[in-house]
Amino acid sequence: MPSKSNPDIILRKLLSDDILAISDWPSYQSCFNELDYALRKRGWLSEYFGKSNTKCYAAEHSDELIGFAILSKTSETEAEFRIALKQDKTGSGYGRIITLMVLNDGFINRKINRVHLKVKRKIFGEA
Repeated sequence: MPSKSNPDIILRKLLSDDILAISDWPSYQSCFNELDYALRKRGWLSEYFGKSNTKCYAAEHSDELIGFAILSKTSETEAEFRIALKQDKTGSGYGRIITLMVLNDGFINRKINRVHLKVKRKIFGEA
């Protein structure tokens, strides 16, 4: 598990080959299956990869692609943030570290001063 002081996570530009690998990731647990769309065709990567004013990040840990994040500018100083992790990496602290790394890049290097987190909400007990 990563630690806050030594995340051992590398962020880099997301590549086309990464998208192919992500589409082969196993689905999320059934209680989160509605979130799976982010990884599949017509999901976040189809919508945002290659879009102007958008940066797509690949997150690696020990040479394994464990997640991705998207920071898409909506104005000169604002952006929307999205993140997805490989199913077996959720709940391990990776999301927090990747989020902090992406936000740091956005605030410092992309001169963003406001970020909106975009989430897909799952209401438990819905049919």
